[in-house]
Amino acid sequence: MSHTRCLCVLVLLALLLPAVSRGDDLLSRTVPGKWFEPMVPESDPEPFYPDYVRNDGLARAKAQVNAGQYRRALATIAKLDGAKSPLDVALVKAAAQGALGHEEEAIATLSEASVAGELPAEIMRADLLGQLEKYSDALALLQQIVKDHPESIGGHFYLGWYHEKSGDYDQALKDYQWFHDAPQSYVDRWHDMPKSFNSAADVVLIGRALDRWATLSGAYTQDQSLHNLILSMFTAAYHRIDTEYYPAHVAAAEYFLSHDDPNEAMNELSEALGVNPHDAATHALAGKVAVESFNFAATEGQMAAIRDANPDSVAADLLEVRDLLQQRRPEDALDPVNAVLARRPVPPPASSRPR
Repeated sequence: MSHTRCLCVLVLLALLLPAVSRGDDLLSRTVPGKWFEPMVPESDPEPFYPDYVRNDGLARAKAQVNAGQYRRALATIAKLDGAKSPLDVALVKAAAQGALGHEEEAIATLSEASVAGELPAEIMRADLLGQLEKYSDALALLQQIVKDHPESIGGHFYLGWYHEKSGDYDQALKDYQWFHDAPQSYVDRWHDMPKSFNSAADVVLIGRALDRWATLSGAYTQDQSLHNLILSMFTAAYHRIDTEYYPAHVAAAEYFLSHDDPNEAMNELSEALGVNPHDAATHALAGKVAVESFNFAATEGQMAAIRDANPDSVAADLLEVRDLLQQRRPEDALDPVNAVLARRPVPPPASSRPR
């Protein structure tokens, strides 16, 4: 076949791909499908757009990201006329790129001159560096963020989160303590005036930080009321503040799993997937529950769902390792282990405290 005819066939396949159902994945497994699927919008029906969103390209892209339609969101952003805030565009674009496994591209987007130094962009960039396990870079950036913006909820949370991820539990506890101590006093403020909080994202970060503080400090054992108070932050975030903010369901699921309640965790994950059926964190947690329940078919389904958005997902590879080890197939687990090590060659430092 001539080069021209071959190119024409591939272009035709690209035009047909959006019409192919997710249930029929034969084409996506063939070489042309593998080449073109990452380049075309998802085949899911577009999310519902309220009237005020339909004529606003950036608002549509935000809705698409929230629904897990990351490639569609990037296509929508590419058509914007340049009248939108560069920061708002960069945040949505980077969120889509990161979800597709293009973290380096997302970091580059957030490092452009028009947005570099803006607090939301810096926090997202630090989180992406942390996700890539570039802990020293992430922590250096976060330390600068909390120095320049001492009131930053996101800055303080991720500083604790990535100190904990890197194995420095003592410093992580100090970071999380910020949320408990005056003048923040978020436990007291939530107890006295919960309706004064109006940002679902902030409430979820506060709840997650207090949960880690209570876990690492032993405060849960000293004050039983903390259990319901912290859980109420997550439920209020998705019940009262923003019903579409599915990360609140994911945070609630993490809470239930850490408190040995997988059934309630799965209820929360089901709610999250009802909003965003392609969220990797949600599928990873559901896969963890499936592995621990010896439900290997369900585990494989969660791995496939993660790889649907990001074929090279480390989270999917790690889930596969756990799945194979649970099946007592350690030799088969070597391939996904090596795949992870190829992308994350430097292990985190040893911690002095069990996780």
